[in-house]
Amino acid sequence: MSSPRGQLAGVLPDAHQFEFRAIDRGIIKGRVDRSLSAEQLIKFNKEWVGADAVALIHVKRVLRKGEVLKETFLLRALEHPKDTKGG
Repeated sequence: MSSPRGQLAGVLPDAHQFEFRAIDRGIIKGRVDRSLSAEQLIKFNKEWVGADAVALIHVKRVLRKGEVLKETFLLRALEHPKDTKGG
């Protein structure tokens, strides 16, 4: 499970697809967990787009001879980032 910090760029509720702007790796695109309803995803668009967040993403990698051939991403949830500056 990967937990990048960044901002949700948007979700396509009917297609269950997302785009997330991660601070450390740029744009992440993929599928949204089917356990999240279209109504929940509409709420994500209203409440999370452009807001600081931590994405809980399952990453699947296809390897050949130790090299990554393909990565797929599955968004499981979004969380508010914890303050790492102690404030």
